[in-house]
Amino acid sequence: MFTSKRPGHRRGVEGWDYVRLEVGKRWYGYRAGPTVGIYTHHDHGTRACRSDLTGGALKCPYCELAEGREADQWAKVWRGYVPLWDEGGIRHVIIIGERYFDLSEEVSHLAPCVVTKVAGRGSPLRIDPRPADRGKPRLSPGDEKPQDLTAWMLRIWKDAELEAWVRAHPQRSAAASASRKKPDMYTAAHVRAEVTAEVLKRTAEPRPASDAVNEAFAAAVRRNGKPPKGVT
Repeated sequence: MFTSKRPGHRRGVEGWDYVRLEVGKRWYGYRAGPTVGIYTHHDHGTRACRSDLTGGALKCPYCELAEGREADQWAKVWRGYVPLWDEGGIRHVIIIGERYFDLSEEVSHLAPCVVTKVAGRGSPLRIDPRPADRGKPRLSPGDEKPQDLTAWMLRIWKDAELEAWVRAHPQRSAAASASRKKPDMYTAAHVRAEVTAEVLKRTAEPRPASDAVNEAFAAAVRRNGKPPKGVT
């Protein structure tokens, strides 16, 4: 007669599961650690930009493919990896885009949050704070500390050369990539299109669109200390 065993607590790189949602669906959880922000390329999934991650020490094949091309197939795009707990203490991770970075930073460590999908297949998710009325996740001892996604991210990329470089240069890689890098500000055209719609929507009295846009740009400068790219 063999002895029945309880499942062990899943740790290491195998312990992180993607949160997968359909458009309009919600997932509830808790913040498990800081966002790891990096620049990536898309090639049947998210791939790290080797050049950006290593401060130029390794060449990025996707950046080389993008040279001289007008198409944005290999464009470098910011993505944020956010570790989360579910209510049962199981590890999950979501990928966010730059549009929702500031909103995600409003969720403090172990604070409850809600994840939603607002667009179609392959689009990043959105994370919002939620009222702190659901208690805390059921965690094992030691899991209350912020979780580190580095080993898991290296494994899913399956890039042996990049993994070897990161392990050989832990300080440089931390400064170059896992420094919780924030996304660059939007280009002027991107900002203008979004803030025009958003600010006018919130304006009680009808006003010229130019006034609303100017106010939004001024607010962006106050927050960031400089205007968006393309604005002088």
